[in-house]
Amino acid sequence: MSELLAAGTIYQTTCLRIPAKLKAEARAAGINLSRTLKEAIEEKLAEGAPTATKRESPSCPDHIEGGARQ
Repeated sequence: MSELLAAGTIYQTTCLRIPAKLKAEARAAGINLSRTLKEAIEEKLAEGAPTATKRESPSCPDHIEGGARQ
């Protein structure tokens, strides 16, 4: 996994899949996917994130399945 150090923070590359139409619309609207994902995860964690089970995919080792509130 690649890592980048910037301003004292270690960043890691990850992959995710979203519908092509959603990606195109976000790009057209100027939405930064990385920033949006980071903010959404921070918000979920602040709310008390749901439990998820991690199932690795060969092409995407950080893939997480689940996430339903229990």
